[in-house]
Amino acid sequence: DRTIGDAAFNLTASASSSLPVGFSSTSDRISIANNQVTLLKSGRVSITASQVGNENFNVASSVTQSFCIKPAKPTVTISNLNTPTPLLTSNASSGNQWYADGTVIAGATSATFSATKSGNYKVQVIVDDCTGEFSEEQPLVITGIEPIDFPVDLYPNPVGDALTIYFGDLAGKKQVTIFALTGESLVANNTESSSIAIDVSDLSAGMYLAKVIAGGTVQT
Repeated sequence: DRTIGDAAFNLTASASSSLPVGFSSTSDRISIANNQVTLLKSGRVSITASQVGNENFNVASSVTQSFCIKPAKPTVTISNLNTPTPLLTSNASSGNQWYADGTVIAGATSATFSATKSGNYKVQVIVDDCTGEFSEEQPLVITGIEPIDFPVDLYPNPVGDALTIYFGDLAGKKQVTIFALTGESLVANNTESSSIAIDVSDLSAGMYLAKVIAGGTVQT
């Protein structure tokens, strides 16, 4: 098997007559010139080797052999990150199969997939029975607006170098985590004080999520 994008390669075959063997294919997924194969499209391909004989030898029985041209490893882009349904898009126009947390998503075979649940998403491209590599996993955290069960104040917003989170009279341990919109955890701190200052000067400009866990309750 080969992968689309691989270099051209040479075909070799021999006949018991020691006469030269020719190669042919009816597939538009490859081209053959001077016994060299150039890959054009993904999918299963058959090549036939033939020897026509001469005045001393009869025509040899042709032999056909097939192989896969695997699709290239797909790449995924994410859009609509600030909505309840982020959109994942594969750079492959067809043959896609999406997965969530390593499990196939039934019916998710288009170039785009709208995620409604948190998880690690990836896509694989299949043409005929030729399966390519998985894309890199994309972690997503789907968040919603929750009732306010305890007082939390964040300032300044927008923030420059330091984000202050004030918990009012809330007692006990508070866990604070800053997430990128992709779901990647960037900064985590714990405190039992009424407020905490978090250094965010190393983060690039953009939108982030702050998750606070206190007394078994979560706010984002």
